[in-house]
Amino acid sequence: MGREYVPLPLEYLEEMAPLTDEDFGKLVRALLLYGRDGTPVDLDGDCRFYCTRVMNKDRHYAERAAEEEERRERLSRRNSRNARARYRTDDEAATESDGMRPQAMAGNTIPNQTIPIQTNPYQSKPNQSNGGGAEPEEASAAAPAIPLADGSEYCVKVKELAEWKKAYPAVNVEQELGEMRAWCLSNPTLRKTKKGVRRFINTWLSKEQDKRHTGQAVKEQAKPERAFVPSEL
Repeated sequence: MGREYVPLPLEYLEEMAPLTDEDFGKLVRALLLYGRDGTPVDLDGDCRFYCTRVMNKDRHYAERAAEEEERRERLSRRNSRNARARYRTDDEAATESDGMRPQAMAGNTIPNQTIPIQTNPYQSKPNQSNGGGAEPEEASAAAPAIPLADGSEYCVKVKELAEWKKAYPAVNVEQELGEMRAWCLSNPTLRKTKKGVRRFINTWLSKEQDKRHTGQAVKEQAKPERAFVPSEL
């Protein structure tokens, strides 16, 4: 059996009170040998009775432990499957939204179709949200790309950059986007998804805008009042 212990429930202490110290010692020794390598128990009388009870209890504990271990393994396998399915779904959604997967339709194939390959994080991407009827939005070459949770990167559009500069005039938006990129690279487990990255950027810029307004207000309050000069009357 090769185990490191044999359970000896405390509830048996009072029941084994009639045993002499010698019989008790024989019982404990027999249980330890049985638990270590399965040595057959050679006892009689009360010693054999209590030994049988302890071994039955031991088997009960072993069965419960095996059931618990099996339950944990099933739960672990299920969590692993769910995680793989979730990441696979996120990757497929990101690929489709970036226009990286060809949209093949049965009976309507396009010969010599070229699939765009993105090699530059600042390269413009097609915008599929407009139904394909309008020009794709161009990514800003001045704005750093933000790493995402699925391993891809979010490229800031020229229009988005202009909107943020207008909404947060006290903030150097390009510099803050660079700090966001560095923060995401240093904290990979806290990166945002493609759906949540714009909210992350807006929250960051909003906090920086509030900091600068607060600092300016403090400076204005700290200015000394101009001394009164009688000659100015």
